[in-house]
Amino acid sequence: MLPVPVDLPALLARLRAAERGEQERLAGLEARLRAFEDVERPAYARWLRLELGPTLSALDARRDELRARQATAFRVQTLIERDGFAPREALHAILHPESAPPRRDRMDPDVVDARHAKTLRKPGRAPRRGGGPRTHRRAAAPDARAR
Repeated sequence: MLPVPVDLPALLARLRAAERGEQERLAGLEARLRAFEDVERPAYARWLRLELGPTLSALDARRDELRARQATAFRVQTLIERDGFAPREALHAILHPESAPPRRDRMDPDVVDARHAKTLRKPGRAPRRGGGPRTHRRAAAPDARAR
């Protein structure tokens, strides 16, 4: 490589001027950002509340209603699983607590298991082969039966 003559003081002066320009540009951008945060953002938030306020209020009300329904569903499920209530009975107990039947808190787990087993199979019936529910089978074609 060939040596290139460089005027070091002129180069440093030019770089200082460029740096000063970049610092001024950065300061201007920071001032715009502060103005946006102090003036424009609150104005935008006010405008947004005016334009979308009723819709957002309705959305919040629906969200609260959904949470209440989820809590009710959870309580119904708890009464069904823990206390052995029937689904309608559990819902009625939650919606009308003054007329709810007494809670069965201290139910024997063996009794619960026996009730569950009773719903799975009827007494006096042998268990089904295959272990699954009955399926409807199509009648075989007449020529297939003859074979």
